[in-house]
Amino acid sequence: MKYKKISALLVWSLALFGCDSGSYKEKNQRIVIDSMKKQLPIVYDENFTLVDVLKDNDQFIYKYEIKNIEEVELTSPEFEQSSRTEILELYCSDNKGIAHFKEIFMDGIRYDYYLNNKKMLSINVKSTDCSK
Repeated sequence: MKYKKISALLVWSLALFGCDSGSYKEKNQRIVIDSMKKQLPIVYDENFTLVDVLKDNDQFIYKYEIKNIEEVELTSPEFEQSSRTEILELYCSDNKGIAHFKEIFMDGIRYDYYLNNKKMLSINVKSTDCSK
């Protein structure tokens, strides 16, 4: 099952113009995060709502609130593997916007899934995962 949640990474990465080191990178990080926060919440379907975006050092973090999915399904290895595969497919693509995104968020991305305000699952992806 394809989840629409991954599209946010592509959409917002296209807003990037490139990056350098230091404060320019941090400025671009703030631009991406602030522009996304203005659009929140983003309801993708009856199950997934993007409720927050933030960063931890150079890692970009998506926070999703999950509805209509049982805890046992959300914490299943199958759900995690399916979601990870979809995230990697986009994150490891040759898209120039994604390449710029990776340059300013060098520690990768993390998807946090919450059910009833309780974190149920985190999926971390880094550029090094693309070669696996």
